[in-house]
Amino acid sequence: MVTEAPLVATAAAKGTSAGISAGVGSTLSAFGTGIKIFALAHPVSLVATGGVLLGLGGYHAVSRWRKKHAEEEVAEEEAAAPAAA
Repeated sequence: MVTEAPLVATAAAKGTSAGISAGVGSTLSAFGTGIKIFALAHPVSLVATGGVLLGLGGYHAVSRWRKKHAEEEVAEEEAAAPAAA
């Protein structure tokens, strides 16, 4: 009596994307809910953290640039004021 291998095992053995997806699904099904939540939320939290860090870095750089140029404008105005008087 010959039994056929399940579709998941056959697809995974062939290396198809359906087999890989099915393999990941069966791997996660062995874990508890907390680990599933962590496994799915961890990449999202890493992306969000990276976005926050990039945003803060950009804000800091622009603030420094604006402050520097504001100080230069004030210095130029002060230098030009006595000459005009």
